[in-house]
Parts: sequence; C-alpha cells; structure tokens
Amino acid sequence: MIKVYQAADICPAFHPDRIVQYVKDNFLTYHHVATVDTNDPNEAYELTQTITQRWWFNKKIQFHGSKDWGMRSCRSTAIGDVLVLENGAMVAVASYDFVAVKIS
Repeated sequence: MIKVYQAADICPAFHPDRIVQYVKDNFLTYHHVATVDTNDPNEAYELTQTITQRWWFNKKIQFHGSKDWGMRSCRSTAIGDVLVLENGAMVAVASYDFVAVKIS
C-alpha cells in the first residue's frame, strides 16, 4: 500500500533538488488524500490521474478526502506530491521520475 500526499499548492519547482527542498519546507501543509493498493510508485501515480474517470473512483484507491475540496485536493497527482511507500520511504513526483525525500 502506498499513501499519497498532495501539496496544498502546486509545487513551482521542476529541478529535483528544488522539489526536495519544496517538500521539506511545506510537507506539514500536505493532505493525505489516498491509499493505493499497490507497492509500485509508478502504478500509484498512474492510478491517481484523472484520465477517463475521476481517479478517486478507482477500485484500488481508498480515498481519504472530501470530493468537495475541488481542485485543491481532488486533482491528479503532480510534481511535488509525495508517495509514502510501505517501508516508510518517501518519494516526490518529479518531472520525469521520482526523487527520494527524507524529512527529519
């Protein structure tokens, strides 16, 4: 299971180092929006994209938010959002992959 946290605001950074710093500086404002029934970050990312249907209706997703939040939290997972893996490791969505994040 992977926990999905979305930033309260869209991350303005695109460089991996800046994404990591953004997450470290702002993680307390993130929302735990979903738990995805997978151990694969790529699948969790794909399943939290609204493509043919709203992602929170996917059967592999346990939605933790309010569908009334609108774009603020009911949006597709994007750059700067964080996936917490089953082993506790954290990765942030980057422009082309994921980047490891450690919050101390």
